[in-house]
Amino acid sequence: MTVNACPPPSVWPWKPFEDAGWRLRASYKDIFRVPTFNDLYYLLIGNSRLKPESTKQFNLGTTWGYSFPSVIDYLNISIDAYYNRVNDKIVAIPTMFIWKMSNVGKVETIGVDVNIGSELTLADGYKLYITGAYNFMQAEDITNRDSKIWKNQIAYTPKHSGSGSITVELPWLNLTYNLLYASERYRMPQNSNDNRIEPYTDHSLSLSRVFRWKKQSLRIQLDAVNLGNKNYEVVRFYPMPGRNYKIKFNYNL
Repeated sequence: MTVNACPPPSVWPWKPFEDAGWRLRASYKDIFRVPTFNDLYYLLIGNSRLKPESTKQFNLGTTWGYSFPSVIDYLNISIDAYYNRVNDKIVAIPTMFIWKMSNVGKVETIGVDVNIGSELTLADGYKLYITGAYNFMQAEDITNRDSKIWKNQIAYTPKHSGSGSITVELPWLNLTYNLLYASERYRMPQNSNDNRIEPYTDHSLSLSRVFRWKKQSLRIQLDAVNLGNKNYEVVRFYPMPGRNYKIKFNYNL
């Protein structure tokens, strides 16, 4: 649950040139989040002593979109830079067997989000879609200057992460390649080598086709996940499965 505090969030969009697809924006938010019922009372992980989380956020961003006839149907790029100060940040820290909710006194976050998307027509009935995203997030504990974890990255938060996909749309089949990346993280508030979790990259492929008749449709999708067959860890001591395959059916009346 997120509740807006006074004053309400303000957003200032601006279009410098009327004929160009370029926009600038700025915003400020002063908000707080009340712990959910599960955060407070759920079996084992709940913490009834949780405090509400309050955040002051500043954001500057820009978007640019354009089409290039006969070359690129559409291209969109957006970039946002933000600065947050969070008091009593609510986080979940996994232990050996369970996650436990807790507050981090003060967290300072500096971040950048970059997103890109494009659509190209290769020929009649043949299209190419490309998307990409990159996130930089420096989220540091600034509760106590004399603490050993002063200016340490908060647990399970990578500084660098991103994703990308390429989809080829054919008259009889769709083929998609997906990529996920996360840099090193730490399983505890102290950023020591003992707590370090290695970065990981996940590659996957999907084949799909939709069969239609009258108002009904059947979508069949085959997925090959973790093509690199790496047992990387998202959570410490719980390695992800290696290469695996899935088949999905989606039927609409």
